[in-house]
Amino acid sequence: ARTVTVTVSYPAPTLTFTANPPSVTTGGASTLSWSATNATSCEASNGWTGTRATSGSESTGPLAATTTFTLACAGNGGTVSQSVTVTATPPPVPTLTLTASPLSLATGGSSTLTWAATDAYSCTASGGWTGAKGMSGSESTGPLAATTTFTLDCSGGGGSVSKSVTVTVADNPPPAITLTANPLSVTTGETSTLVWATDNATSCLAHDAWSGS
Repeated sequence: ARTVTVTVSYPAPTLTFTANPPSVTTGGASTLSWSATNATSCEASNGWTGTRATSGSESTGPLAATTTFTLACAGNGGTVSQSVTVTATPPPVPTLTLTASPLSLATGGSSTLTWAATDAYSCTASGGWTGAKGMSGSESTGPLAATTTFTLDCSGGGGSVSKSVTVTVADNPPPAITLTANPLSVTTGETSTLVWATDNATSCLAHDAWSGS
């Protein structure tokens, strides 16, 4: 009599496991996708639980924080396990700029309000103006009879931000001036360009390195 031994070997299971997208804002969802070969069952753990088919896709649902999802698949050839982490980050806090030009004027004059918001989905005006505003724009105050404060509140997923600007109204508002040079540094013999602008002024007089009206 002879004895013959037959060794049966089973291939080890393989697994691909991904999350798309791998990063979401807080409250967002990602889709988990997986595919296993040489496996007969899969078991989820960590950020999800329960038995899964050997291939499929599934939403994580809304995520409040960064979460790791693990999947282990088993077959006659052994067990394979993989994990994916979905990063959940809070939405950015809105930012807002609000300016008025000019900031001071005579009674009956008007100023131009200019604003720009980022990471916001709504803006509401109050004070000297009212109503919903776009995420950016410019708007005339119209004739002003008195000093007036204009406020803008903008909200987004990361919170809210508020800015105010006050336009001063006076019979004789003080003059204002800006003076710049471009460039600020030159080699000997080169030139620079002087640029200036005034508000509420009727005349200008240069002195020091330049002179005259």
